[in-house]
Amino acid sequence: MDEDIQKIKWHIKRLAGALDSERHSITALVIYLDWSEDQLERASDIFEKYDRLLEEKKSANWQDLEKELKEEFRIGYQAVKTIVNAFYDDHLWQNVCCWFAESQEPTCPVELLPLMKRGRSRSAGA
Repeated sequence: MDEDIQKIKWHIKRLAGALDSERHSITALVIYLDWSEDQLERASDIFEKYDRLLEEKKSANWQDLEKELKEEFRIGYQAVKTIVNAFYDDHLWQNVCCWFAESQEPTCPVELLPLMKRGRSRSAGA
């Protein structure tokens, strides 16, 4: 039975690899990180918290967001960047995602550069 479950999990991972992760970013994220619905909700709650801080112009630190995600899900920095990109691509918490990328200048990781540029163009258009 356990072998069958492992095989099904492997099949799902393979199917996830076939997904267009830009069009189905949250689905790909959930499968990649092996998340439950509750875990996705917890991640969303964390981003919502930082969205409120930014909207209320209160002090927010990208390192705190990173730390909170790492501790909540026992993940590394690569997974944090994956979460940020997936939320952005799915039009969720985009202000937080851009802020997270922009806050890491001048050494913004290459995976987050498109978000940083999009954030700047959105700010310039405002």
